[in-house]
Amino acid sequence: LKLFYRELPEPLLTTELMDQFMTAGKTTDDDERIKLLSSTIQQLPLYNKALLQYTMKFFVLTAAYRDVNKMHSNNIAICLAPLLLPNSSNDPFDTSGQHAGLLVVQTLIDHYNLIFAETDLDKKIGDGSSLLQGLSSPRSIELSGSSSSSSSSSSSALPEMPQPPSDSETSSSSSESEGSEVSKSK
Repeated sequence: LKLFYRELPEPLLTTELMDQFMTAGKTTDDDERIKLLSSTIQQLPLYNKALLQYTMKFFVLTAAYRDVNKMHSNNIAICLAPLLLPNSSNDPFDTSGQHAGLLVVQTLIDHYNLIFAETDLDKKIGDGSSLLQGLSSPRSIELSGSSSSSSSSSSSALPEMPQPPSDSETSSSSSESEGSEVSKSK
């Protein structure tokens, strides 16, 4: 995803609107930032707006699994902000707009429903279930490694990851192999 954004001929949030996005990011009032972002997003070209909304919906769902994947909206913003709001100066060490960019992306994720309320793309995206087919809800994921409650009978479900061998299996197989090596050397 990062490579895709990096190789776009023009940033997703367009160079013409970059200053408006940065102004929104520098706004300290959350309600005002949401209004500024919403109105600026409405000025984006149709395909940019659709891609931004679809991507943000994906990251809203990713953040919903934050207890498992440790990707809170702030962590996602740290990864995405430099791609969505690239540094406009030629100085690679200029970080003056970095915090504003982080706030823009984090606000887009945290307040997705408010910012994208006026678009009809959300009806096509739906609840995001097509993005996560075959996965369980965030509340039903077990960290213990048992997959009985999180397995799905859907044919489009993701394959289960193989489980690493337990310590007892590893120690018994290593002692067996040591025993066979000893018998071979005799």
